[in-house]
Amino acid sequence: MTAASTAKGLGVALFDEGGREIELGLQSIRFMSIGSREQGLLHGAAAFRRIADGSTAGTANAEGQLTLIYR
Repeated sequence: MTAASTAKGLGVALFDEGGREIELGLQSIRFMSIGSREQGLLHGAAAFRRIADGSTAGTANAEGQLTLIYR
């Protein structure tokens, strides 16, 4: 959640293309083979999740960092 958020007690969960939750902070090893002149698309989803009792409504903004290693 960013500092501009007014909602309390929320976090963000990330999911892969199969709907499986991706554990944040752990190295996730996923491979995608693409040719030298092809494009690859990563599919997934993100959703807000209540992480504390007494969560409150309000604006909810989040940002994150994704690191891709190309070999």
